[in-house]
Parts: sequence; C-alpha cells; structure tokens
Amino acid sequence: MPRILALSPGGRHFAIATLDGDVLVRAEVHSLRRFRDPAEKFRAFLDALRVAVEQDAPAIIAVEALDARRTTPMANGQALRALAEATARGIHGITAVPSRPDPALADRFPDLRTALDALACQHDPRRSRRLLAAVAVALATADAHAEART
Repeated sequence: MPRILALSPGGRHFAIATLDGDVLVRAEVHSLRRFRDPAEKFRAFLDALRVAVEQDAPAIIAVEALDARRTTPMANGQALRALAEATARGIHGITAVPSRPDPALADRFPDLRTALDALACQHDPRRSRRLLAAVAVALATADAHAEART
C-alpha cells in the first residue's frame, strides 16, 4: 500500500495525517489564526505541507472534499497541485475524498488518541474534528486504492 498524506483544510486550522499501511506516521493540526493576510495563511499552509511531503515522502496526497460554497485556495486543491508540481517527489495522484470523522478512529491509532487528548485539553473541538477528518481521508484513500488493485 502506498504512503498517503491526507489533509483536512480550513480557514482557521488545517490537519495533516500520513498513513503508511496500518501505521499513522503523522497526525498534526496547524493553526492559521495568527495570520490576518490570506497570502500569509496560504504561505504558512504551503510551508507546513512542504515539510510534511519532504519528511514523509507520500505517493498520494488526498484532500478532504469540502462544500464547494466554502472553498478557499487551500481547500480547492490549488495548493496541492502547485506543491506536487514543485516537488515532483513521485506523487502518483492528488485526490479529493469525502471524510466521515469518527472518534472511534482514535482506538485504532494510539498516537491519534494522544493527539486528540492534547487537543481536548485545549478545549478546541474544531481542531479535533480536523484531525479526525484528515485520518478518515487517509483511510478512505487507502481503502479505495486497495479496492482498485483487486
């Protein structure tokens, strides 16, 4: 199974999760609240994404499919296409996947439980939802890839 980097983008926070088979390699949430200028937000998003791509070397990037009425450059895939072209690190595909965030995912990945517990201490359910959505996108992409191979 290829390594999958999944994103749950948003205007205030975004989450990155990397899945390698059954191992959750990365599960993190980034805040964009300190940036007022949309260009600064976009740069911060791209910088975090670039680091994750360089460190995790994914074969596939999957982004949470969001409501078309609320899309931003981060949500509509524009940043992902630009990053894939810039890095050319063997990324086989960029796909948009609907997510179904399920708190039970935390029982499958101990590192995810730790990250969610830390976010709960900060009393920020939106960040927890973003992280769960990113992991759900990674799993849905892995399942679709496995089905396509059979």
